[in-house]
Amino acid sequence: MTVRRRDFLVAGVSAVAAAALEQKTSAQPAADIRAFGTPEGSYKIRDTVAETFERPSIDAIDLATGRASVWGRLFGKAGTTGFRLNFEAVSAAHLRFEIKAEDDPNINRIRLRSASSSGEAFFGFGEQLTYFNQKGKVLPILVQEHGVGRGRPILTQLIDIFADGGGRNPYVTEAPAPHFISSRLRSLFLENTQYSVFDMRSATHFQIKVWSGTMTGRILYGETPLDLIEAYTEYAGRMRVLPDWVHNGVIVASQGGMQAATKKLAELRQASVPLAGFWIQDWVGIRVTSAGQQLCGTGGSTRIIVRNGVSWSPIWKKTAPACSSTSIPSLATPPAMMRCSRKRKQTAIWSRKQTVRPTSSKTPTFLPR
Repeated sequence: MTVRRRDFLVAGVSAVAAAALEQKTSAQPAADIRAFGTPEGSYKIRDTVAETFERPSIDAIDLATGRASVWGRLFGKAGTTGFRLNFEAVSAAHLRFEIKAEDDPNINRIRLRSASSSGEAFFGFGEQLTYFNQKGKVLPILVQEHGVGRGRPILTQLIDIFADGGGRNPYVTEAPAPHFISSRLRSLFLENTQYSVFDMRSATHFQIKVWSGTMTGRILYGETPLDLIEAYTEYAGRMRVLPDWVHNGVIVASQGGMQAATKKLAELRQASVPLAGFWIQDWVGIRVTSAGQQLCGTGGSTRIIVRNGVSWSPIWKKTAPACSSTSIPSLATPPAMMRCSRKRKQTAIWSRKQTVRPTSSKTPTFLPR
């Protein structure tokens, strides 16, 4: 284990030796950040860099048990500035690092560059909806609306015109994470909560930029991809183990109201397909915008549902050997549909006064989107 940690530490030093610092002076205007899109939740960010310090030199290294510190300087047109790089072996699989400027409090951007190859693939970064391998891409780590079209010709351009740029691109997501695993079994994540960008466009290196005067993260060790995933979730957390009933049959996704769900249920029964439950994404209601049909937020629709006397469970669970109508009572007849006022974003809800109760208090809740 000692040799493994030593090798791990050397790899970590080489990975962050190409750090660079960027500065915005106090007289410089703030970054231009503009929200846009229908619905809102997309952002355009323009940033102007006043000074860049690169080409690091190392002046001193201090080694201690489980720790290491590196001091050095970076060079720019305006002169030089100092930096400090700290490492700490948190565990056998976690090497924590911290990069910070030493001399200039105006430095508030840090870039980290590490060598790569054209064949190295990069996976992860949270929920990515378009590409699996992110080599050749640049990803903003910022929660945003994922858009409609996401770069598809014609569709995206039309949505951009009629929904204030809501078509978006393949690189935005509602659930990003500053973490990757590569095909070379390299893995790194940031602890920073500030805005960051991961740039894998170059064939010879990848680069991380964080909007902060300090970059903090961890380099992970693992001999397999599963080892690296377990190392990351040791820090980020792990989902609960799924209940046994989810393995009793398929969980069917349905959208389009009770009639669509009833039709699917009948077809599944006729084909004797084992059924564990239904997942109905549009239970929160549908609103029609210039971008088409979209889901409502849960707040307004659930309040209206409760006001109309409807009890509901977000998951409909199988309780008998066959999924009987008694376990899904609300599918017996299609309910009436009502629309709320424009004030509530024209939320379409199912308003029939029926009761849908979970068969067990331990039934998990699957939230939409």
